[in-house]
Amino acid sequence: QQQQQQQKQQQYEHVFADSEFQPTSTFLSHLKREVAEEMNVLWDRTDPSQYPSYSESWQQLVADAMAAEAMTHGATTGAARVAFSETDALDLMVGGAAGGAAGLQRKFVPPAAPEVAGGGARGATERVVARRMPLVVVASLVDKVPNVAGLSRTCEVFNCEALCVPNLKITKDQVFQSISVSAEKWLPMSEVTKVGLKQHLLELRRQGFSLVGVEQTHSSVPLDSWQFAPSTALVLGAEKEGIDAEVLPLLDACVEIPQAGQLRSLNVHVSGSLVIWEYVRQRRAALATSQ
Repeated sequence: QQQQQQQKQQQYEHVFADSEFQPTSTFLSHLKREVAEEMNVLWDRTDPSQYPSYSESWQQLVADAMAAEAMTHGATTGAARVAFSETDALDLMVGGAAGGAAGLQRKFVPPAAPEVAGGGARGATERVVARRMPLVVVASLVDKVPNVAGLSRTCEVFNCEALCVPNLKITKDQVFQSISVSAEKWLPMSEVTKVGLKQHLLELRRQGFSLVGVEQTHSSVPLDSWQFAPSTALVLGAEKEGIDAEVLPLLDACVEIPQAGQLRSLNVHVSGSLVIWEYVRQRRAALATSQ
């Protein structure tokens, strides 16, 4: 029996329990480098057909982009036939020039190299960077790290103009970084303390932003009935107290999310994300109508 136990132990000696696996800093450094190298490979779209998301509908979109660019270039130069590669078409589509679904991210087909929040584009190759949505999300009253981190991720995904947080040091927090997944590197963020919030909101109004709070009040408007202005500053409240009473009079309006369940509140990150998406949805619809 003892021999059988030893054999069983040898058979599973390579298996670790969660508490037993304690990687060294050297191991983590090697792992990060491997992940970085793998991500660099994803930026290279020399052969997009290798991506798992390369479906028939996606192939058709690429073919349409190739045909449209060839015709346009041929009409401009007088050339009978223009060589236009599949990779060129993919670059055109993710840059937003093909219209329709163009410019949208696909998990396995990364968009053009992103622009670093503080300056130029990442990497040496110059690419067209999508114009940011004129939406400023003011989260100065939000004090829980996971909520601020989640909001930064949402704002980056929807290419918002900026996110205001109570303290920029929060971006160095490990919990923040684990949730934001590097959103703070690409998203413009500014520090606006609770003390300076009113002054900052007044400055945003002077810049032409409409101030909209996410709060249930006696005059709040259901989210699906509100028409956002193109330039909007979205003000979020604290997790329990909501938006301060002294801040509410500064706002142009408050919107609330229609609810049907027993609970009467959503997590501030969830509420913010829903309202951000509704703003983006309306802007996309307006742009589609104008084209």
